[in-house]
Amino acid sequence: MPSLPDLPTELLMEIVKQYPALYLEIDALICGMAAQQFTRNDIIRALSQTCRTLRNIFLPILWERVYAVFTERTRQRKTKKRSKMLERRMIGLRKTPYIIPHIRALSVTLEECDMDNWEPMAEFIRALNVLSSLEDLAILKVPSAMLGVFRKSMEGKEFPSVQRLAVRDMLAEIIPCFPNVHTFTFEGYNSSHVESSNASQCSKIVTVKNFVPSPIVLRLHVPNLKCLEFWRVPLNPSNLQPLEGMEALSEVRIRQYVGPSTSRSSLASTKSSSLQAFVVEARRVLQTSHAKDRKKICIEECEMGIIVKETLDIRTCC
Repeated sequence: MPSLPDLPTELLMEIVKQYPALYLEIDALICGMAAQQFTRNDIIRALSQTCRTLRNIFLPILWERVYAVFTERTRQRKTKKRSKMLERRMIGLRKTPYIIPHIRALSVTLEECDMDNWEPMAEFIRALNVLSSLEDLAILKVPSAMLGVFRKSMEGKEFPSVQRLAVRDMLAEIIPCFPNVHTFTFEGYNSSHVESSNASQCSKIVTVKNFVPSPIVLRLHVPNLKCLEFWRVPLNPSNLQPLEGMEALSEVRIRQYVGPSTSRSSLASTKSSSLQAFVVEARRVLQTSHAKDRKKICIEECEMGIIVKETLDIRTCC
């Protein structure tokens, strides 16, 4: 009689897809997705431990996206214990060679680190050195007191496999460590460290998300910019003027947030004023771009960090 391992791989994957993917709080910033549902990951982990056949199918899926962050399952533990958990997690990744080829994305928070407890940060950097297949990297919640230490620790290192990077704005100086990054996401509101970079270091970046300061910085330091995303930013149309006539800019995305105290009607009211003026100016700026790609403006509506609706500005598409 056929058993579970005898089923086609495609059918097994369809079973797993019935459960929502795991997205954590950190994803709300980067992806516009958040769902504290661990069922799918728990099922994949159990299946990967069942037999050799299922292990070969599900182990790569289980380890494709790795989180070294604290969730509702672990956040209540003491700070010192959480930092030790993070340290062990990084050591475990580095010393488990059979999972390393499968890791494509890593999200880590270093909020537990301080000058007397820097070992988790050091182990994280050591782990980066061996993750040769890593494409997505998010380094968030680095304490202000540790920013200088982290930047110094990254000097002279290169991680060429990383293509998408999300970091605190004050860590923009580590961009040269990731020479092949094409998508850059900011956490924060300071552009001074971006200004210290030069155009050659940012030449491969084509998408910038959540960049608050004047776009003049992007024109000077990210010359090949194609897509610019505005998130928690005052929608001032004058901020778009320095982007006129850029070589590759073809897409502007605007993320609008609806919280528990914000109604759909208030969002609609916002659309009729500041958002509308911003869209009109973005449309004009895109028309001056030399990009050959299809030009478009997309408005994302978020509830509790989750994108629930996307609206394409039809008048911009050309």
